Amino acid sequence: MTAEEEAAVSAPPTNRFGVATPFGRLFFTWLVTIACLSSAVTWALRLRLQGTESYFLIHQDLPVLGLMLLIVWALGALTSATPIAAGGLSQRATRRLVVALAALVAITGVVGAQIVFGGYTLSLDEFMANFDARIFASGQLMAKIPVAWRDDVPALQPMFTLPVPDHAYWASSYLPVNAALRALARR
Repeated sequence: MTAEEEAAVSAPPTNRFGVATPFGRLFFTWLVTIACLSSAVTWALRLRLQGTESYFLIHQDLPVLGLMLLIVWALGALTSATPIAAGGLSQRATRRLVVALAALVAITGVVGAQIVFGGYTLSLDEFMANFDARIFASGQLMAKIPVAWRDDVPALQPMFTLPVPDHAYWASSYLPVNAALRALARR
């Protein structure tokens, strides 16, 4: 086999976008997703449908998805043009790279949640997990409700709470594993 043939065999496969295969597939999938969402937005605007969902789709989701599309394409192009794609990294270096990237994603998520959202919980699922986490972190399984507030408990939070006789305690009816992990992180 000639040197050119060996290089062709060891080179990672590329697709029509000129990027390494996993990135190319993801790029194509997101490209189709953007096309579908853009079509939906176009029809929603033509029908004069307005609301929170369409606002966030137009001003948040599509721009972020477009940015992610560019990042995936750039990573795929970089990967197909570097020795990393041809197996130039050892297993140990590859593991370190994966751990470093995972740590970067985790740090970005934590920092982003605090800086972008100011720690505000966007869904009731997240709110209730944090609620239980605060209870668990205090060393209790349920939060005791003062006697003066017990008659008002159903009006304060009628959904997703564990029914307790006489409304003496408060806890979510969710599975507690997520809340327990969050409680451990608070300590």
